[in-house]
Amino acid sequence: SFGAWEGARWSTLDRAATEHWTQDIVNRAPPHILEGVAGESLNDLAARVLPAWRETLATVDAPLVVVAHAGPLRVLQLHLEGRPLSDYGKTAWDFGEAKQFVV
Repeated sequence: SFGAWEGARWSTLDRAATEHWTQDIVNRAPPHILEGVAGESLNDLAARVLPAWRETLATVDAPLVVVAHAGPLRVLQLHLEGRPLSDYGKTAWDFGEAKQFVV
């Protein structure tokens, strides 16, 4: 979740706040919308996505198709490739793009 920035145009966000976040998106989260509704750091996102991935693999014995937003897909890609979350900016997903991973 992008917290208070969810759905906003990048150009409308406070530049100092976005620069602070982009310096360490692995550990820093965008501002909260409301108390208890937080933006997520990449660590937060991975903590949400990867357990669901592991649970799915443990319960499904068939080829899978994963349809999701780019953030979770990039985190999953990094996990599958054994790369750190700090490589997030080195992954690219075009709108509507499909990729195949063999696990």
